[in-house]
Parts: sequence; structure tokens; C-alpha cells
Amino acid sequence: MLLALDGVTAGKSHRDIAVDLFGAEAVQAQWDAGSWVRSRVRRRIRKALDLMNGGYRELLETDK
Repeated sequence: MLLALDGVTAGKSHRDIAVDLFGAEAVQAQWDAGSWVRSRVRRRIRKALDLMNGGYRELLETDK
């Protein structure tokens, strides 16, 4: 998720972030609508942004 967050904050495209995460070969072979690569990139970006914007506090809470 840190790589995804770094990519987003640097202004990289989702495809460029996918290359950082999964490699150029996987992205070239799998980058189409509905592919697992695109889904995972979107999910990791969303989760990373959520954690950055305060979601990390839930990880720190021990009693719930």
C-alpha cells in the first residue's frame, strides 16, 4: 500500500502504479477492463488513502 500511496502522491497514473506493484509484464498482459491488476491497484490506492486520512487509528485501537 505504501508504494500505491507514494505513486498517487507523486501524480503517477494507475497503470504506472500497477507496473511498480506487479511488474511491466503482468500489466501489459492483464491491463484491460475488469482485470485483477486494475482491481487490485484501485483497491490498494483506496485503502492507502483511507489509512493516510485517519484510518490508521482503527489499527491502533485495541479495545472494541
